[in-house]
Amino acid sequence: MNTHRTILLSLVGACLLFVSTGFAGNPLIPDKPFREEQLKTIEQNLVIGLNSGISSLQASAAIVLKQVKLYAPEYDFPEAIIPLMRIVKDENQDVTTRIAAAVVLHELRSDRGDYAIKGTAQFTEVDRVKRICSLLVYYRLKEIQSDHQ
Repeated sequence: MNTHRTILLSLVGACLLFVSTGFAGNPLIPDKPFREEQLKTIEQNLVIGLNSGISSLQASAAIVLKQVKLYAPEYDFPEAIIPLMRIVKDENQDVTTRIAAAVVLHELRSDRGDYAIKGTAQFTEVDRVKRICSLLVYYRLKEIQSDHQ
């Protein structure tokens, strides 16, 4: 188990290093700091972290994913959706990790992710998670309403 943890932490560390080198020596971040193949590699490494079963590693991977999404809004991160959904819906998961995953799912703006957030808001027994997911559902509805006006 300790070897697995070391390998996973190394992979996430490598991913973070890879992400940070995309900005190195570039005082002004260009419109597209990452190429498509770089984003796929970043996503693959983050999915490993999301699937690790180690709460702190999962939360870190989710937070890094959210940060990368800020610099690559056009990329959908399709492989990360299901691992994030699993985390949000897992009643045995750490609360902070579930909330981080819910926020990232919300930012990814996928129908599947929104459905998982809505279901969690309705059915979770954890008050903090229920409250945050309910707010995310509310914000998505407000966003949809403003788009239709």
